[in-house]
This record gives sequence, C-alpha cells and structure tokens, in this order.
Amino acid sequence: LLQCGSSLCMANLCLLGREFAYQRLLRLFGGVGRIALREPLPLLELLRLGISDPDSGYDASDEQQPPVDAEALAGQFAELLGERAEMLNEYFMMDIREGQLWSVPNALGLTSDVGLKFDGLPLLLLRICAETNWDEERACLEGLCRRIADFAVEALLPDREEAQKVVASSLGPAPFSAGTDAEALTAAVEAGEFPDVVAAAMAAKSKRQRVLGPNVLQELRYLHEAIRADAGSAGSAGACRWPGAFRKDGALVKLVALEQLYRIFERC
Repeated sequence: LLQCGSSLCMANLCLLGREFAYQRLLRLFGGVGRIALREPLPLLELLRLGISDPDSGYDASDEQQPPVDAEALAGQFAELLGERAEMLNEYFMMDIREGQLWSVPNALGLTSDVGLKFDGLPLLLLRICAETNWDEERACLEGLCRRIADFAVEALLPDREEAQKVVASSLGPAPFSAGTDAEALTAAVEAGEFPDVVAAAMAAKSKRQRVLGPNVLQELRYLHEAIRADAGSAGSAGACRWPGAFRKDGALVKLVALEQLYRIFERC
C-alpha cells in the first residue's frame, strides 16, 4: 500500500520496478552506473547454468525436444558476448573481459548491493544472447533494456518462500481443525508447557513473528526507496512516466481518497 497525495493506492512494485528500471536505462543511457561483483564470474560456467535452468525452456530429459549440445551452445554464446562486450560496457556498463563477468548495470540506481541476489545472472546472459535482435538497432537496445530491467528487479525481490510465510502470518493462525497445528497445540498443553490451548496458540503466533523478524520483505522497501529517490533527483521532467495501461491492468489501483472519506463523514 502506498500513499499517493491524498489517495491510498495498492501498487504492484514488481511491475512498477521493471518499468522504472527500463526507463532509467534509457534516460541514463551509457551512464546508468554499475554494480561490481565481489569476484569475477566465468562466462562459460554462467551460460552452462543458464541453459540447464528450467526457466530457460530447455529440458535435457524431454525426448520430444531436439537434442542440444549444451557445451557447444555455451561456447557460442560466450564468444558472442565477447564480441559485444565493448558495446555492453559502453551502453550499459556491463563489464565483460577475459572471459569473465566483472559487473552488471545498476538499473535501479541502488547505493548498495545489500539484499541483492544474483541467482538470475545465468538466465540474464542466456536471454541476452538468445533473445536479442542484434541486427536492428532499436529492437536491440529495447530488448537489452527490458531484459536488464527484469533482472534488476528480480535480483531485489524477496524469496517466494519468505513472501508466503509473511502472507500466512498476516492471515493469522490456522483454525484448530487444521489437524497438525491443533494436535501440536493440544500436545503442548498436555505436556504442561501452557495452561490452555489459547495460551499455546498465542505463543505460536509470537514465535512466527520472531522467526520472520522486523526486516522481513526489506527488499521491497529498497525497491520502493529506489523509485522515490530517483523521482526526487530527476525532477518532474526526468522522472519515470508510468504507462496509462497501469491503471487498467491492476499495476496501480486507487483504493480510497481522503475527499471520499470526508463526504462519508459529512453524511454521518
């Protein structure tokens, strides 16, 4: 939930972040900044991992798919990245040299690499190689910006399991008829750990909150702060221009405005 002026809105930060990163890459073309890796990573190994990733669409165990020499394909893609290294460094500050990846674009304008997860690097490199139209300049740059923007946001999103825990915690404890939880609470009471089931349930809820911690989903706060900070530094002329479609596809939903609440209070 975000406050937009006098309105309270529900925002899909993932979609907003991708569009923001894409526009920032275009606005700061050639000077978007870089995030240096603590240690350079070998291109061949990254591309092998990208090809074997289930999200790549390739499954070596699927007999219906045509056979692919993953090692040879990784070598071809590594050679392609070597040929395009100068352009990627000049336009997006992605440093590729000596067969290794040294840095990635700072598409979100982050001031630190805290919270970033680079698990998606293999797929990013694979998609840059396999899905980029290198023959047409406009299509090439747009495709590269989109893929880098997607990676930048994915690297900052919280783990799916962690997000599910937060959702489950916000919904409160499950009903006692849920079986396993109810049995565990009853067993704790019978063992003398708690005076009754209510006390056991309250203790279980408190434990869940301690496990999640105060900084749960901190990555989403980093993403929100990056968008806000860029809007402040770029000014109204250079800030991100949100597509009008975002109002229709659920990316940004206006829930209530103070003006509407005032009218309700006046009627009361």
